[in-house]
Amino acid sequence: IDDVIRALLPAVVRRLNTAQSKKLKVLLCSNVAACIYYDPTLALDVLEKNLNVTQQLFGLWLSLLDSFDRIHDKKLTILALSSVLSVPVERLPPSVREGIHQLVHFCLLLIDQIREQREERDKVEESPFKAAGTKGQFSGEDRDFGDEEDADVNTMEEGYLERIAAEAGIDLSRLLAVSDLDEDDDDFFGMDDEGDFETPIDDVNEDTFFVENIQSLPRGVAVPLISALQPQDQAALKKLIEQSQGSQ
Repeated sequence: IDDVIRALLPAVVRRLNTAQSKKLKVLLCSNVAACIYYDPTLALDVLEKNLNVTQQLFGLWLSLLDSFDRIHDKKLTILALSSVLSVPVERLPPSVREGIHQLVHFCLLLIDQIREQREERDKVEESPFKAAGTKGQFSGEDRDFGDEEDADVNTMEEGYLERIAAEAGIDLSRLLAVSDLDEDDDDFFGMDDEGDFETPIDDVNEDTFFVENIQSLPRGVAVPLISALQPQDQAALKKLIEQSQGSQ
């Protein structure tokens, strides 16, 4: 499946260059999240060394979080950003290494949103919770990803590409059919959410996964990382760790 990631990421980046609607961009970013969750080291290497779009992509992705309506997409982002924490700091792209405390911030933000959204989803038809705007290392939504060419996805078996895309709950065969995709097509974007379909991440507890990756950080990385967090994030992280330990 490593070859699938090497083929899928260039295809997604190219589609992001032409995507107009935020809904489509969210689905594309969820594909990136699925790749990073599966193998963060490989995915980051492809984004940084092969495509040279890591900072731009993370900037776009994080700036779109207020458009992530589905619990599923938020959870997948938490798992992906948490997976980045598992990569040795010397292997991280410079832009990610410098902004790693922001990844923790957004994980905490999304964890809180998911908790509230799960409590409210049976009471309201549409979630009212919105993520805060992006600031700092990864800020900025209007990015130019350059003119990188796709890998030859036609050499891959179609089922393999669909398999990794399925981790984001996305029909990849239709997503990559650029000429046939109407970005205002409600049938395409009116996707079900958590509990309405089965995915490989259903049995993963995002809170536990995040905490485990935080606790596995070397002390030399964890101490300055936590010190760089805002006081409210430090308090939220401490509470989350205590809750995780209490549930064990």
